[in-house]
Amino acid sequence: MAYVGPGAGLVSIAAFIAFAVAIVAALFGFLWFPIKRLLSKQNTVASTEEPLCETEEG
Repeated sequence: MAYVGPGAGLVSIAAFIAFAVAIVAALFGFLWFPIKRLLSKQNTVASTEEPLCETEEG
C-alpha cells in the first residue's frame, strides 16, 4: 500500500465530500422545485375559486 501524505489525503477527502454534497444538492433540486411548482399551482387554483373579499352592491 502506498503512503499518501497529509496534503494529498486532505485534498482527496475534501474532493469526495464536495462530490457527495453536489450529488445531494442536485437530487434536492430535481425533486424539490417540481414539487414546489405543483404546490404553488394548487394554491393559485384554490385561491381563484374563493373570492378574496365580499363587496356589497346596490
